[in-house]
Amino acid sequence: MILTTRAHSSAGASAVRAWLRDQGLVDWREITITDRKPPATLYVDDRAWRFGGIFPTAAEISGFRPWRAG
Repeated sequence: MILTTRAHSSAGASAVRAWLRDQGLVDWREITITDRKPPATLYVDDRAWRFGGIFPTAAEISGFRPWRAG
């Protein structure tokens, strides 16, 4: 399952499917693409902040970088 805000519209979901196809994902039709977060044990997200009970400061938030930004 892929959770993305792009799936809010059918055009956005189609764009995600096209990208999957272009990347060579053979069974891309079998993947659910949604903008609704389903209950799960684990989410994989490149922009996530793990909440451990203490809210981050404004400086921590502004200094946050996703994994791909190093």
